[in-house]
Amino acid sequence: MSGEWRSAAAQTFVGGRITQVDSYWPANTLAADVFQLIDDWDLWSEAFGGKAKKIKDRWRTMLVLRNGVKSAGGLVRKVGGVLGGKSEAGLGTDLLQELKANVVTPLQNLANQAPLTINFGATGWFGTGPGFDEYITMWDRHATDAALTANQDPKNPAHVRAKADRHALYGQFADGKTQVGAAGLVLPHVKKQGGTTAPATMHYSPNHVRAPGAAADSQVFAALNYGRRLHGANTEYGKSVFELDDGFKKDAIYFAMDTFTPVSNGSGFKAKADRGKLYQVSFNTFGGAILLATRSQYLANPSATHLANAKALVADLLASARNGNPRPDSAENHLLIEAHIFRRVRMVPAQVRAVHISRGECGAHLNAVQANAAQFSRRTGVQVDYID
Repeated sequence: MSGEWRSAAAQTFVGGRITQVDSYWPANTLAADVFQLIDDWDLWSEAFGGKAKKIKDRWRTMLVLRNGVKSAGGLVRKVGGVLGGKSEAGLGTDLLQELKANVVTPLQNLANQAPLTINFGATGWFGTGPGFDEYITMWDRHATDAALTANQDPKNPAHVRAKADRHALYGQFADGKTQVGAAGLVLPHVKKQGGTTAPATMHYSPNHVRAPGAAADSQVFAALNYGRRLHGANTEYGKSVFELDDGFKKDAIYFAMDTFTPVSNGSGFKAKADRGKLYQVSFNTFGGAILLATRSQYLANPSATHLANAKALVADLLASARNGNPRPDSAENHLLIEAHIFRRVRMVPAQVRAVHISRGECGAHLNAVQANAAQFSRRTGVQVDYID
């Protein structure tokens, strides 16, 4: 059972945005686009397994029929009785059914069955005490300029993080920024001063004061562990894992890859011309849309690296959907499906199924972590286990 909304504005935003995202990815009309992606990136085997050649031939024949090329008959004869003299309409219907059976439905099942997780460092949560009662955002934790400045993370600088959070919520929509404001979301804006000849200072703006309610309006970052990886969706954020209740899935907004990357160059902002566009996917549209969202993000900011990363994610998703075997652990930010949650994540069994702790990352703190985690489990009722 998912938790209560983080704020009334968050509830308003999510309700409107998911409806909009559902309309953006209409199911049947996108079938040709998915086939074209599979063809362009030569992912026939990944998508269709042993049926790959037959379905590829059908697709190529339909293209010939659609384009009115006289050699269609020759191509039909080449593939023998597979096509049976079907018209373009009949062939298209067959292909649509194959796409649903081999790609869309398995990907939607993957979204249904894969756990929603949050990676974390065990010593940060349990090294010095028995954990906390809620998973909160950095904006909840750092409510003042002084706290922002004192808790700077070079991998996650606050001024870039704030922009990345907003950028993700705008999504693929031209009026996304306007919609965020219209819903009443008041998201953090952070300014950085210094950092060259003197230590950097961070402050909320405008007027160095964080606007009321901004922290509660911000999203909690989770991920769909589509690869069922032992140490969660991405070990860059820690090798221990909160496994969330499936009730959070339906209201989450999903993204291909790490949403920090399109805005950040490592320590600051990318130039506007270099920033990638993010495409939002809802739970309802996941099976039909997640591959196209991945391709769309590549096309919005193409490069050889982005193409390789996009292909790798699509292939990894298809492999996970087809065979269900756990994928190897990964710290790669392109092998990731982020899930942005706007509900509170409390440490109760109805919201957190289990806490999976990595012994390996605890080192010399293992005894303290185990004692504190046991106390946490007794207090909250949340199951704690160890994964290595």
